[in-house]
Amino acid sequence: MATNFDPFRQVLSLSDAVNQLMQDAVMRPGYAFSRSGEVPMNVLERQNAYYIQMAVPGVRPEDVEITHEARALTIKARRQNTLPQLDGTEKQGFLLAEFGPGEFLRAVTLPKDIDAEGVTATCELGILTITVPIAQSAQPKRIQVTTSNSEQQTITAGHSNHQ
Repeated sequence: MATNFDPFRQVLSLSDAVNQLMQDAVMRPGYAFSRSGEVPMNVLERQNAYYIQMAVPGVRPEDVEITHEARALTIKARRQNTLPQLDGTEKQGFLLAEFGPGEFLRAVTLPKDIDAEGVTATCELGILTITVPIAQSAQPKRIQVTTSNSEQQTITAGHSNHQ
C-alpha cells in the first residue's frame, strides 16, 4: 500500500521542542545552576522602575552579589549545600537531583538609564526581587505648550512681509 509523503510528520511542534529542551536541560539528573548558570528570570517595566525576579531556592541573601555598569545589572549568587549532613555524598543515592550547591551568574541590560543609587533587592520564599528605578533623565517629560502674544505677532508680521 502506498502512503503519501508528509514532510511535516517528522517535525516537532514548537511546544514539543520547547518541552523536550526543558526536559533535557532542566529535568536531567544533576544540579540546577548548570554550567551555563541559567536560572529562571522575569524582567518587567512598570511606570518608573524595572522589576527583576529570579528563582533562587536555597540561596541566602548574603550569598547574592548585584553589581551594575551603565544600564546592565549582573547578579551572581552561590547556594551552599542544602543538606550539609550529607556533605561529600551529594550524588550518592539521589534518584533525581535538580538543585544543590553551586553558583550562577546572570546579566541583564535594561533599555533605559537607571538610578543605581535607588536599586533595592529582597529575597523571600526563594524569589530574588530587584527593583531598579529608571533615571529621571530617561523618563518621559510632558512639555507645556503655551501661547506668546509677542511671538505670535512676530510670526504674523514676518509672514505678512512675504506676501
